[in-house]
Amino acid sequence: MKLERHKMMAPHEKNRNNRTNSRNQCQNNRSKGNYSSQNNKQKFFKLDPPILTDDYVDKADLVIHSLKNSGTYTEGPNKGKIKFKLTSTQIRNLAALTSNLFDESKTKNDIEELREKISYLRIQFVYQSGREPAVEDFVKKAGLLEALTEIQDIPSLQRFCRYMEALIAYFKFNGGRDQ
Repeated sequence: MKLERHKMMAPHEKNRNNRTNSRNQCQNNRSKGNYSSQNNKQKFFKLDPPILTDDYVDKADLVIHSLKNSGTYTEGPNKGKIKFKLTSTQIRNLAALTSNLFDESKTKNDIEELREKISYLRIQFVYQSGREPAVEDFVKKAGLLEALTEIQDIPSLQRFCRYMEALIAYFKFNGGRDQ
């Protein structure tokens, strides 16, 4: 008489196997570019490079509409507007960093003088994305990290800053919430 292995397992061994299976599933999702099993259910929107083209305002509109949560507000001052997981404060924190760079770009003649600050901006976007999943979703869908790598000169830097302004404008226009 041959007993099967799974019938002979102690309860703590079964739990260990379940954890291992879950861990393997998460690792498989990461290797396929899916960061959670929940992401498999959603279509992922992402802008194709180059992002910093003349139609950046239209791209900002597309990004904000892709960020909407399920449904709209049914009552209150935002009635009929889109629900977002991202808050105004979160998006404005990113914009504040960008506006300082825009101001400096008006007085500098060479992009090389601003390279270090552009790199720091990239680091801040990554850091804020790691702190808050809604910010990560925004940064990825807007292609902000890719757009920062596209900056080659002062006009492209200023276009990036205006792209950020357009994202904020469409966010607020479509019912972006405070706090």
